[in-house]
Amino acid sequence: MTIARRLTLLLAVPLLVLTALGFFVVYQLNDIERKGKFVAETQVGSLAAIGNIAQRLAEMRVALRTYFLTENNEEQFRARDTVRQNAEELIRLLSRYEDGLISDDKDYRLFSHFGDLSREWSNEAKRIISLAAGRREEGRALLVKGAFPDLGTRLGTALSDWIKHNEDLAVSAGKASMEAIQSSARKLLAAIGVSLLLSGILGFLTFRRIVHPIRGLQSSVE
Repeated sequence: MTIARRLTLLLAVPLLVLTALGFFVVYQLNDIERKGKFVAETQVGSLAAIGNIAQRLAEMRVALRTYFLTENNEEQFRARDTVRQNAEELIRLLSRYEDGLISDDKDYRLFSHFGDLSREWSNEAKRIISLAAGRREEGRALLVKGAFPDLGTRLGTALSDWIKHNEDLAVSAGKASMEAIQSSARKLLAAIGVSLLLSGILGFLTFRRIVHPIRGLQSSVE
């Protein structure tokens, strides 16, 4: 092999290594971006949506109790209207969650279970309010005794399980994102080390192949 070819090879190999290293870095960055996007858009969005859902449910419960505790007709009207509005908003929030925030099969099961219980609780709350229009004491008794309080307890448990699952998913996704960053850093350092080693070995061998003929030529000229 001529000296020109050896010099060309010495120049070409590092360039090829750097090109491959560039593709590797882009691939790792895309992987990190994908996992980070899952955390930012899916899990954070899911927890925020569930927080809004929990707030609506809490407002409905407070309004329902207010309806039976107050004797003021205007306050009763506002409490009844609050229950109705939050029930409608709850349906809208659940529909939005189902359209784009379901994370996995378990999340869908927990979502469905909570959705069924919340609709049942909302309908029962409206029925109790309607009943209380003419039989207030009977409606108040249904509020604190019987199936309705048990339904509220099961609804609260379903909400807690749903929140806990999404918190676990967010923690796992965050850990996966950090592990991806750390793994990418290790792989990048290893790739740089290998490329430097290959370039060094190739440079050394090329140097020896070039220097010896030049020294021989120098000796001949002298």
